[in-house]
Amino acid sequence: QPSLCVNGVDSTRFFVSGEGLGSTYNWFVTDSTLLTFSPVSRNTDTLKIIFPAGAATYSVNVVVTDGVTGCIDTVTLNYVINDAPISVPAITPNDTICTIPQAIVLNGSGSTYIVAGATILWSNTNVANVIDSNGVIITTRNVTSYPDVFTLTITNANGCSDFATVTLRRNNKPAVT
Repeated sequence: QPSLCVNGVDSTRFFVSGEGLGSTYNWFVTDSTLLTFSPVSRNTDTLKIIFPAGAATYSVNVVVTDGVTGCIDTVTLNYVINDAPISVPAITPNDTICTIPQAIVLNGSGSTYIVAGATILWSNTNVANVIDSNGVIITTRNVTSYPDVFTLTITNANGCSDFATVTLRRNNKPAVT
């Protein structure tokens, strides 16, 4: 059974090919409230579904009537839906600093769908600030270079992953004379 990683926001498209000109389609899903057609019609060769968050198994069926021969074929696909994390990185107190070196806090606590056994990894573009951590909230060593892009990658025990970045910038202090 194929599996999909979804987070309740992303959609999945199903496409049928090989049918004749003028064919008709009738799609069915275990939970019909999930159907979102693109274009808005049940009679299309492409189906767009936004699966809700929460692990479950769904069946997707399409009945195709060939427009030339009138022959009918049915395809059924069963999918295991796994929760995918949503990475939401932030820098506190804010993403702009005025002096370096400076310690900052990287905060991923706004991330969602993190299940037991998840791996949380922070990384960044500047080797001098390499982070070796497995926590949602961490404090870095003194940041000495900028701009610096920090990436939060979360991989759930079910193999679903997501990453997002946040950039630290530096403003020059005003010159006081």
